[in-house]
Parts: sequence; C-alpha cells; structure tokens
Amino acid sequence: MKDSKKVSSTRSMNGYARFRDVRQAPDGKIYAMTESPNRFVLLRSSILVFTSTEDETHASAEKNILFPNPSFGECTFSFYVSNNQNVSIKIFGLNGILIKELPSQSFSEGQHSLSIETDELPQGFYYIEVNKGDARTLLKFIKM
Repeated sequence: MKDSKKVSSTRSMNGYARFRDVRQAPDGKIYAMTESPNRFVLLRSSILVFTSTEDETHASAEKNILFPNPSFGECTFSFYVSNNQNVSIKIFGLNGILIKELPSQSFSEGQHSLSIETDELPQGFYYIEVNKGDARTLLKFIKM
C-alpha cells in the first residue's frame, strides 16, 4: 500500500481458505486469524517494519523529532540542547555504512531545528545518528 492505494500484492499463504482478521502488534509483528483451518498465525515478511521514529533505547528526556518521516525530500530535525554543545549528524544505511555527514555545529541552550536535505538519497530505510556532547541518539528514517 502507498498513499492508501494498492501498489502490489502477492499470494503465499496456500492452504488457508480465508483470512478473518489481520493486526499489527506493538512490536511490529503481523498476526492473522484464518478460517479453514481456524488458526492464529504469525506472518513472516522480508520487509523491515519500523514501529517508531526514535530508538527508545537511546531516547532522552528531551525528544528529538524528525519530520516529515517518511520524507520525499527535505526534512527537519528538531532537538533540545541542555547547554552549549556541539551537535553532529550522520546518516547511515541499514547496513551500517555512513552515507552522509553534516558539519558539526555549536548550539546554545534551548530548542533548535536543522534542515536535512535527502534528495540525493535513494528510497529506503536509514538511521540518523545525532551526537550532542556525550549523548548519542539514533532515529529511524524512511526516504520515499
């Protein structure tokens, strides 16, 4: 699905007559209730599922927000700096290879925003690493 329209489909659940309901769990896994036979099935997919735009294991009290996400081009990174700090931003592919690095900038205490140009990036999934002093945050990012 893209923009609420069917883009493509595939049939790979031979042996099931009918799906009664399909739901996504909070962890991103997709489950289905089937009929004939009556089963509760975990659907497997080769497609990566993002359940959040921020990696909760690195989340700080001050939220880092990247919007719009997914993005078609330029996006805005909004963040809070607790004291005068240098902030650096790096964009990595899912394979961990550095794709782009923005020059490190010094920011005073307060809320700030930076524009991030992504036109040159191919469609796909990325991680944006934000370093603020000794704090590191990873944001998940989708380029459409």
